[in-house]
Amino acid sequence: MAIYHFSAQAISRGKGQSAVASASYRSGEKLTDERTGEIKFYKREVQPDSMILSPENAPEWVQDRQQLWNEVEKMESNKNSRLAREINVALPVELSHGQQKELIKDYAKEQFVDKGMVADISIHRDDSNNPHAHIMLTIRPFDKEGEWVKQKSKKENILDKEGNFTYNKNGNKRTRKIDLIGWDKKELVQEWRKEWSNHANKMLEREGVNERIDHRSHADRELETQPTQHLGYKASAMEKEGVQTERGDYNREIGAYNQTVVDLQQYREAKQQLEREKERQQEQKANAEQFNTPVERTQLDSAAKLLKGEPTLEKINHRLKQIDGWQEKIDRNYKALEQKDGNFKTINDHLSGISSSQNQIKAHQEKLNSVGTFKGLTKDGKQTKQLAESEIQKHESIVKEHERKLKPYREKYGFNSKSEFKAIYQTYQNERPGLREDNRNQRGAMKRERDVLQKAGSALKNRFIQEVASRYPNNPEMAHMDYKTSQQIDYINKELGKTFSVKELKQLKEFSEKADSAIHSLKKQRSRLNHMDKSDSKNDIKLEQTHEKDYSKGQSDHSAGQKEKVDFAIDKYTQVQELSQRSSGGLFDGIIQGIEQAQRSMEQQQKQQSKTKPKHKQKQKGMADFELGE
Repeated sequence: MAIYHFSAQAISRGKGQSAVASASYRSGEKLTDERTGEIKFYKREVQPDSMILSPENAPEWVQDRQQLWNEVEKMESNKNSRLAREINVALPVELSHGQQKELIKDYAKEQFVDKGMVADISIHRDDSNNPHAHIMLTIRPFDKEGEWVKQKSKKENILDKEGNFTYNKNGNKRTRKIDLIGWDKKELVQEWRKEWSNHANKMLEREGVNERIDHRSHADRELETQPTQHLGYKASAMEKEGVQTERGDYNREIGAYNQTVVDLQQYREAKQQLEREKERQQEQKANAEQFNTPVERTQLDSAAKLLKGEPTLEKINHRLKQIDGWQEKIDRNYKALEQKDGNFKTINDHLSGISSSQNQIKAHQEKLNSVGTFKGLTKDGKQTKQLAESEIQKHESIVKEHERKLKPYREKYGFNSKSEFKAIYQTYQNERPGLREDNRNQRGAMKRERDVLQKAGSALKNRFIQEVASRYPNNPEMAHMDYKTSQQIDYINKELGKTFSVKELKQLKEFSEKADSAIHSLKKQRSRLNHMDKSDSKNDIKLEQTHEKDYSKGQSDHSAGQKEKVDFAIDKYTQVQELSQRSSGGLFDGIIQGIEQAQRSMEQQQKQQSKTKPKHKQKQKGMADFELGE
């Protein structure tokens, strides 16, 4: 499970720390501290994965870890100098070593290196369950000439070479550390924390990992669970060896508590989900009763049994694709049966041909044998012998040709003799009726299921059409629109945040075409309004009539003024413009064409109904219409 850990601290000589020693410990590299002459080395079982990142204006020598931190020791020479900043982060165990390295490298470059700092990064994997990275950062950036930056005092304070300035307070001299680029602000540390979770979550999402981390505290996230403590290297090693630590015991207690909270939360969520599902089903049932006919509701019930759940267009389309795959398999099996029938007929024809030719060879061989030596010298004998030999030769060629054509079939079905083939053929003949019956049954089942699903899909589409049409009670033609048009209208209404009338829907194309010029004109008006004196009625500027009519209707009667109307109109025109660009202009054309087609469909249906009604009923209906004043 991916965990969030981020800590920031300063490495300071005032705490008895050394930049060289710290770098050696974190990198696992042997380094010489030139200030003390000591060799620093901390042996590790697993060698850290280390790298140094530097800004473009930094000198090349910063890539030498020993020289880098010895130069820092020289530059920050005060007895209380801060030598480096250190960031410590836990790396997601769900990522590979390469992905972890890429993650920490990208984060350090964006947050620190691109802003002037040198970052010495070491990834520790001594514990496979606790991979983490140390980022040591220089306190000072480099200037354009590749020299350490030295800040000058803005007042009359004296700045020493360590970056401290001395000032007088109540007659006493005091020294205070200067933050060279404002990196000591608490807000910046919060930004680093937030960006670490952002970088890690983007990498986890990119690699298809569902886990996420969050930089916020449990209290800020309104979680009832309690955070555990980061074990650290020493405590982790002790726990690994079976030695219980204080932090380990604390984490185990918190873990047990959190599991209880999680179980309770899961119960609550499951209960809420069931309640939401129940509400959704009740809403669907109400919609079905309102917008579906009894026949359609029966069709939807049949589809629910097949799908083992509430039918949706997504589920239906998914199942229809599966049926298409099933159809292809059935077709292949049927073709295989047809092919096998043809192959066995061909084999049988070849074997019959071989038998026939072999019988001819035998008969002519007997004639040849009956001629004898003496008779063979006579004219008749010679003719008989010559004819027999010719026939034998011909039928031997026929047998060879049959055998040549039989060879691939012998290999495919595994037979050598006619008797072996007869056994194979008999087995197939016994199985064939069942195979064909099974194929027919599958085709029937597939056809019935497809029919049920297609009818249910049509019922769902019709329900959606009627739902959208119900928003237009004064436009009966809307009940005759197709599914695509209803989708487009619903999309427009949701995107623009209002239910457009049919007249307005037809005007949207015109609005989209003049959106560029309208937005430009309205922005000019807003600019003038921003500069005019609101208290001077003489400077009042009136909105262009076309734009006000187009999109100021949605404003409240208590509008703060013209500027609000202009802003409202700009916002709506921009939304229409974006919708037009996303749909390449086809969205509004489709709506207009769909509504016009719905009108024609309604008129055609009315004509057909009037033709089928008896004349006396038509007359009565007309009288009733007149009386009602329609």
